[in-house]
Amino acid sequence: MRFNGFQVFALLSLVLSVCGCTAQGAHDDSVVGPDLSHNGPFSAAQDIVLTGIVSTATDAPPPVRITIVRGDHEDVATLENVVSYTKPYLAGVTYHAFTPIIAETNADQKAYWIIGLNMTRTPDRSIYTILRYPYGLRIEPGLTSDAFEYLSLDCADLDLARQSQYEIDTTDKSGKAAKRFVPLEAAPPPEAGACEYNSLKEAIAVTPAVFRNYDRLKNESDAPRLSWHSLHVEVR
Repeated sequence: MRFNGFQVFALLSLVLSVCGCTAQGAHDDSVVGPDLSHNGPFSAAQDIVLTGIVSTATDAPPPVRITIVRGDHEDVATLENVVSYTKPYLAGVTYHAFTPIIAETNADQKAYWIIGLNMTRTPDRSIYTILRYPYGLRIEPGLTSDAFEYLSLDCADLDLARQSQYEIDTTDKSGKAAKRFVPLEAAPPPEAGACEYNSLKEAIAVTPAVFRNYDRLKNESDAPRLSWHSLHVEVR
């Protein structure tokens, strides 16, 4: 999964990542969808601080600190770029748990959440990021952990989820250029735009399919890969 130029919420969207741009036009390549549920993985906490762990990877987003304050009716996130210390952004935060369609051993099993960050505070215009952490981890005050990871959900991911096959460039026995096709399982077509979720029903159906098709391509050397980024999480 690639990051767009703004990456505004790569880091939590729990993911998100603020690059220091303006909020306007930030979501060119990010998946936009309906606001989700107020009940999420941090229900037992009052404040949660998520900080991107510095990485030398070429696709690593700039480190960002996100502080989420729980509220009776809305969770509010403050997004800060810890490199440039530009003016922080505020966003409403909503959540939805899901189970990806992938093969995981019990030892590797993780909990997955869609995190919606609504920076404009316009209803149902949240940007989506995926958060995961070890299944069964108790998220409660006092927890400090580097076991959390996130990735942003973008247009290319939805496109892959809706494909029935993936084309691989190869060569035939004579050395001539050829094509090979890996069968995939296509998610339902878009209800509206190709890079957005028009409804919660669509988000619930298509997001697991994103992981299913990436999982089917995991043994193909030239196929795209999921790119997870690490988070340091403190729960208060």
